[in-house]
Order: sequence, then C-alpha cells, then structure tokens
Amino acid sequence: MNDDLKQRTMALVKALVVFGLAYPLTNAYTHALMSHTPTAVGTVASRYDVVPFVAWAIVPYSLSFVLFVLSFYVVSSAMLSRLLHRLVFGTLVACLCFYAYPLMFAYDRPVMSEQWRWSYELLSLVDKPYNQLPSLHACYALLFGVSLWHVVQGRWRGLYRVGLSLICVAIAGATLFTWQHHVADVVAGLGLAVAALVAERWLHALPHTTGRAMMKFITLGVLWFLGWAVVPVLAGYQGTAWAMMAKLMGMYGCLGLFSVAWLYAKPSWITILLAKETDKHHVGAFRPSAYGLGLPIIIIYQLMWRLAWACHFVCHDIGRRVIHTQAFTIMAIGHLPDDVLDELSQHAGRYRQVLWIDVCAEMASDFAHARLLADNEMATRWQYINLGVMDLQYFDDSIMNHIKALHDGIKQAGEPNTLIICQCAMGQSRSVAVMICLLALQQGICPHRLSVQDKEMMDSVLSSYGKHRAWRLLA
Repeated sequence: MNDDLKQRTMALVKALVVFGLAYPLTNAYTHALMSHTPTAVGTVASRYDVVPFVAWAIVPYSLSFVLFVLSFYVVSSAMLSRLLHRLVFGTLVACLCFYAYPLMFAYDRPVMSEQWRWSYELLSLVDKPYNQLPSLHACYALLFGVSLWHVVQGRWRGLYRVGLSLICVAIAGATLFTWQHHVADVVAGLGLAVAALVAERWLHALPHTTGRAMMKFITLGVLWFLGWAVVPVLAGYQGTAWAMMAKLMGMYGCLGLFSVAWLYAKPSWITILLAKETDKHHVGAFRPSAYGLGLPIIIIYQLMWRLAWACHFVCHDIGRRVIHTQAFTIMAIGHLPDDVLDELSQHAGRYRQVLWIDVCAEMASDFAHARLLADNEMATRWQYINLGVMDLQYFDDSIMNHIKALHDGIKQAGEPNTLIICQCAMGQSRSVAVMICLLALQQGICPHRLSVQDKEMMDSVLSSYGKHRAWRLLA
C-alpha cells in the first residue's frame, strides 16, 4: 500500500471510528429512555410532514454510505483533511444534539412488499427511528456535494456537477420518503452542514498541525462526555446519584479537553502556562494545579502510551537511537517503563553532563526517576529543561527561540561529553523535531529554512526515527 492510499484509508478509518462510537451510543441512549421514560423522548412532526412513504427511496438513501467511503479516495490530497474535519464536526455536533434532545420518528412505516422489506430490516440493524434532529444524512449529503465539487475538471465538469447535485439532493430527499426523518430534521441537517463548512474553513486557516490538534481534542472531549453521560443510562442507573456524578465527570472532562483544544489557537497562552514551568516542578513532576482541568488529558495520554508500548508502536531499542556529533550526543525517546529507563540511566552515566529536554506537556517526565536509577559513583551532572510543548503544536518563533537559546548555552559551555535526551510521549514527533532543530543549528542551518538537500541529509542521520510527523511541526 503506497503512502497516499494509506493516508486516505487512515482518514476514512478515523471518520468511521468517530461515527461508530458516537452515533450508536446516542441511538442506544434514546432507546433506553423509551424503555424507562417514554415521555422524555419527543418528536418534531408538523403539518408540513405530508410526504408519502416510497419504499424504493431506500436506494438513493443507501448511496450516502457509498459516498462516505468513496469520497475519501477521490478527493485531492489537499482536500482530504478538510473532508475528514467536516464529517467529524458534523457527526459530533449532531450526536450532542441527539443526546440533548432525544427524538423519534412519529409514524410507523406501512406494510410493504417482500421486495423491499429486507432492505428496511437491514437498515433497522444499523439505524433506529431515533437520532432525528439534525438529519446526518442531509448534513452529509451537502458536505459530500461541496467536498466532491472540484473532483472532475475539463469538458465533463458540467455533466459531473449536475449528476453530483442530483445524487446529493436525492440522498437528502430520500430521508423523507423512507420515513426516516421529518422535514425539520432535514432543514436542521442542512444548517449543520453549513456550520460544519464555516468551522472547517476557520480551522483550515490555522497551521495544519494546529487545526489537526484542535479537532483531535474536540473529538476526544465530545466522546468523553457522551461516554460518561450515556453509559449509566444504558446500565439502568437513570435518575440516580451515580448517573448524575457520571454526567458531571463527563462535563468536567469535556471542558478540560475543550480548553486544551482552545490553547492551540492561542499559542502565546501555551508559553505562559507551560514554558514558565507553572505546570511542572523543576524535576518534571506535575504540580497539583496541573491535575485540575488537565486530569482527563493526563489519563488519556497514559492510556495511549500503554497501548502504544504494548503494540510496539514505540521503539524499545534505546541503543540504536543515539546520534553522535562533535559537539554533543543526542537522542529522542518517548515515555519509558522502568526496565528500559534503567538501561538508559546506565548509558547516561558515561557522560559528564545530561541535558534532559522535556517536550511533553501531557505526561510527567522520567527525569527524576532516571537520575535516581543512575549509578551514583558516576560524576554526571543532570539538568532538566521544560520546553512546554503540546502534542501536534507547531514550532513557532517562541519555541524556536527557546531551542536556539538552549543550543547557544550548549555551545558556550563547550562540553563535548554531553548527552541530550529529548523526551515526548511516544518519541516520534515533538522530541524528534527538537532533535532536528538542534542538529540543524549545530550545522549553522535555520530549522525553518531547510533546503531539500538539508532534509535529505537529516533523513539519512535520523534513519531509525519516524520523521514524517516531526517534519510537519517544522513546516
């Protein structure tokens, strides 16, 4: 599988995972409410709902599933992330609406012929007469139309756009003729699509990594809230103190993750909150204040790291990640378990000076533990430096100035027997980006102005690292 196809497939998987987690959860939530408290589930049926039931309308209705998959493989590479953000934003907002206003379709479908009955029975396995307003089908239809509008150019462009428009209108209209949605649902779905386009346009104006990071934490925040708020109801604890506590925990976590997302749009705030060491002690341990709104993200990154380590997504071989230069020795690592940390500490004992650069705001540093494990007989001087960088944070001038000042200090000290350890959560992006910056500065090159030849030279040096994500932070 080539890189482009892999990237498109990963984007599709992300969209499907978000949909597969959020949509069935709210469907099951409304179904549980119908069983316990039917009066809590309403309807938006109105006098405008005079659309007849048309059994074969399930054919254009089903085209939405086809377009959902196909769109990720036909849009341009530049449009891929925009399509993903549009669909994810629409899904998340819709599912929050489904939770806040549980609704169901007001009418029962009439008896239909055997020819179409199996289609609706299959539909009932993946969808229920809940999750009404806004209609995700209508929302997706408009998003597909806008995202796929420029796929075909040249002489067939006009015919293609007419066909695409007809398909998208048919998908939105089929939600009415299949008696899956009311008119108000479709109107709200189209309004949601417009909101998704506006929000995605704002995200697109930000640096690429910033927009990705914001969308990531918004998604985690919504899923965190829905999980805590819905699961107790599904377990039969509706209306109890346990359900209320779980909902409060969901709101707390959602607020914390949304706050992190907002920080990416305000990089100067990150510098104030993190680089000034207000979140960590001088040895890399979290201060009590960091466990306020930051607790959910700390928990999430601990779980992500444990999963990555268990699945060998994190490099276990410390020895092959060491890079030697005339001025210093440098390496990039992720969070480490005790046995590997002990190995690293013994290796660090060979050097007169160890500079531990903490590039991870979401996890406590291993610095204090590593220094404790080191051989006390060695005359190694350990120094902790907190850069205060968040996951996927773009390396702007503020961060670069910190790195340049660090490099100038190393150069002025003139101690060649120095080991620099750059640590982030997984050792794949932020820590590698800092390492690239220090290596570039050592060569007298500005990290933000690397030529193609410079990048090729860096890639040959960083042969054992996953560099692609690190380069994006510097682009």
